[in-house]
Amino acid sequence: SELTNADLVPFLRSLPIFELHRAAPPDGEAAPAPAGECVPLQRGVHCVAPPGVPESLLAGGRFVRSGSESERRLLRFLGVEQPARSAFFRSHVFGRLADLPAEARDGAMVSVLRELHALGLEDAGFIDSLRELRFVPTAGGSLHRASELFHPKVHAAAELLGVEGAYPAGVFSAPDLLSALERLGLRGEVTRGAVVQSARSVQELSASDGEAALRRARALLRYVDTHAATLLAPRPTRGKQRGSLMSMFGQSDATAREADMEVSTFGDELSSISWLPVLVDPPESYLPWDASQTSVVARSDAVRPLGDLWLASSSSRILDGQVQDQSLTRVFGWHKPVNLYALVTQLGALGALDSSSEMSYRQTMALAVPTLYRSIDTALASPAPDAADDGASEAALEALREQPCIWVGSGFVRPAVTALVSPLSLQPHLYVVSADLQSFGSLLRRLGVRDRFGSSQLVRLLEDLAFRHASAPLDSASLEMVLSVVQQLASPQHQPLPPTQIYLPDTACAMVVAHELLFDDTPWLSDSLAGGQQAAGGQAASILSSASKRRRVHPSIAHETAARLGAQSLRLWLLGRNADTFALGQENVEAFGQYESLTSRLHNILELYADGVGILHELIQNSDDAGATEVSFIFDQAQHGDQSLLSPSMREWQGPALCVFNNAQFTPRDLRNICSIGSNAKLAAGNATGRFGLGFNAVYHFTDVPSFISGSHLVFFDPAAQFLPGATANNPGLKIKFAGESFLEQFPDQFAPYLLCGCDMVSPYNGTLFRFPLRNKHTASRSQLRKEEYSEEAMRGLF
Repeated sequence: SELTNADLVPFLRSLPIFELHRAAPPDGEAAPAPAGECVPLQRGVHCVAPPGVPESLLAGGRFVRSGSESERRLLRFLGVEQPARSAFFRSHVFGRLADLPAEARDGAMVSVLRELHALGLEDAGFIDSLRELRFVPTAGGSLHRASELFHPKVHAAAELLGVEGAYPAGVFSAPDLLSALERLGLRGEVTRGAVVQSARSVQELSASDGEAALRRARALLRYVDTHAATLLAPRPTRGKQRGSLMSMFGQSDATAREADMEVSTFGDELSSISWLPVLVDPPESYLPWDASQTSVVARSDAVRPLGDLWLASSSSRILDGQVQDQSLTRVFGWHKPVNLYALVTQLGALGALDSSSEMSYRQTMALAVPTLYRSIDTALASPAPDAADDGASEAALEALREQPCIWVGSGFVRPAVTALVSPLSLQPHLYVVSADLQSFGSLLRRLGVRDRFGSSQLVRLLEDLAFRHASAPLDSASLEMVLSVVQQLASPQHQPLPPTQIYLPDTACAMVVAHELLFDDTPWLSDSLAGGQQAAGGQAASILSSASKRRRVHPSIAHETAARLGAQSLRLWLLGRNADTFALGQENVEAFGQYESLTSRLHNILELYADGVGILHELIQNSDDAGATEVSFIFDQAQHGDQSLLSPSMREWQGPALCVFNNAQFTPRDLRNICSIGSNAKLAAGNATGRFGLGFNAVYHFTDVPSFISGSHLVFFDPAAQFLPGATANNPGLKIKFAGESFLEQFPDQFAPYLLCGCDMVSPYNGTLFRFPLRNKHTASRSQLRKEEYSEEAMRGLF
């Protein structure tokens, strides 16, 4: 029977007479017949390859061989489809490029590029799909999208990405193919995306090849800085029609720029990638440096430009290169000054470095430190954004105060041992800020530097030297320093001194606590002993022998200076060698005085009551009050010795004096009465000689320092506390127990004027002897009681 077409087609399809091209099994399907075998046709599976397609692309067991035109007509009759070339490549080649041999792959894609215009017209989506395909080989052997590579005319790309990964290689570098690749996005200039791509390549390369990464990072930085104006400019807005047209026929450079990333995204990307080249080794000597940081690249937030080298090298990586464009510095955040924490850290790190005696070290610091101080000063002056930042600033400064952070010309020292000015050179114990840093006084004060050294620092210096040398003598330089410090401590500006022990050098140049030292202010005793002139019984010599066992103040220290700093006067030591109850430290000498007295009150009394014979009457009354039956007035016109005195200032009162004797001893009550001023009891006694209230105080018409001997005691009054050793406003006088002591031997000039009327200054005196040395012109000029001299002629006039 005859077969119809409807019966014939299925029949023919079922016959195993159709030879396939060499096959490879598609994923998930059964293996096809071996090459050369004939198979039946399967609708939707088998097809005929477009003409001119290489055999190497026809794997997969789908393509039926058709060697002649008659065979092709038969296959068309049987419904075997022949896809268009664009569909063939998209469906049967693009997805298998990675599996194809390089030669077959490149051959196929070269064909595609050369037919690109026709294929694009045939399939509107063909070019777009090709743009996403990684098929362009580079010199390094990797495959890339066309848009990831650069035209060879873009020479900068070689530096940014390396020759092996920047350009199309092999046959794809032919001019006609480059033109086709440009339509697929081949870059004709370095775009923002390309820069970010380069930055990422630097970051990746740094893990395996530091040198190569550093070279590329430097090149990228130079490029970005040079082209920052373009890279950071907003992209222009273009019309939709032009964009659609270029989508069809390819991309121009302008179109590529339009498709590039936004400026803000570009800046964020550059800031988030570790690509900036940084120095690994310090570029200058004496620079604080973190040697543990060995990576050759870093993120922008960890980097500071080279200009901040001496401000931030201890806490930030330093850029290996230069950035000139201000917009780019803003992207990296370098337009903001180094923050206070980093500055403080830098200063602390500088101070922690081992100082050097080399001139280069001092020259380097002389340039670096002022810059650092100025930056810290500026940072502190800038308003803090909030209270937390202000607190952080204070905490940073507080940490510095205990660190060596003050440059003094030869090294760094702690603020506590530094002052802005000092008349003394006290290194290496205390230091003065260098002259070129004085302008930073406000900052230095905040760090704890003083305007000048106070007494506590000077006292501590002496204490440190004492502990450092123990009992060993000071060397000449240290001794010279100590003597200058001692002189400063004794000056008025350092009074009163802190309540602590002060160390002074002794005659052997060893440091000793001041109160354990004596200064010899009794040269007459030492001289007489040296000459063999000992007093009878040798008591003075015995006393001096005892004193000689005490350590003496260094002879270069003045007596007044030694006394102010706590050393003992030999005079006072002689007065109070058995002392344990006297306020001044003496046993036989008591604080004594007119408890109601003030110089102003005495002055007023003297203004109200004129001097004259009435004073003598008052002295007679005092004797009468004491129960005396005999009174004598003696005008002693002698000028007595002025060397061996209780105090050098007492020499003013060794001249002519009125002496008054009576044969009664003062009782304790009499002593209390004679100390009163303007006694109300006497004022009430109208029939008494002293009823006008002048009392004993009238003698201040004559003198500023009245005294008397009665019984075992010698009493001095010094209302102004100017002349007697240890006299104060509260205790303006001395009460000395002389009986049985050797005071006459020790202070012969002081006590010789009392050798009158049977007084020998050794035995208790059975009576009372007053002495009123007359006020001369010199003492009158300094007197707080009366400014008039009391002449010898005036005294004779009283008699």
